[in-house]
Amino acid sequence: MIEEFGTRRISDYGFEDYERHNITLNFSTIKKLQMNGNLRISRIAAEMIECIEKNSPLLLLDEVGLTKSLGMKMSLHPDMITLFTETGRVSVKWTASTKGHASGIRWALMVPPNHERKRKAVADWLAKHFIEPKK
Repeated sequence: MIEEFGTRRISDYGFEDYERHNITLNFSTIKKLQMNGNLRISRIAAEMIECIEKNSPLLLLDEVGLTKSLGMKMSLHPDMITLFTETGRVSVKWTASTKGHASGIRWALMVPPNHERKRKAVADWLAKHFIEPKK
């Protein structure tokens, strides 16, 4: 299914003379394929979704649980599936994100980024949206 509906890509991962072929498929596409009129396609999509959801990343689940205990609302969901054509390995990219402005603010204040450029971007975002400008 990944080969049939995915997007073929060539990645060099930042190295010269290094090329890897892979095929990516958005999880949202798999969800849509689950409703496909073709029984074979919808069954395979449903089985993929079940397999992906049964194998959610435990470390990220723990982190989402921790943030909830700190009063933040977060979501965790699969985002992208990649098939590495040379090895046949399949990888799932998961995304964790805050829900709503209050959780975003709390996250930014409690767990600011380590990278200076990202820390500045968070500070600018907080200043722009949540601190009233002086008149």
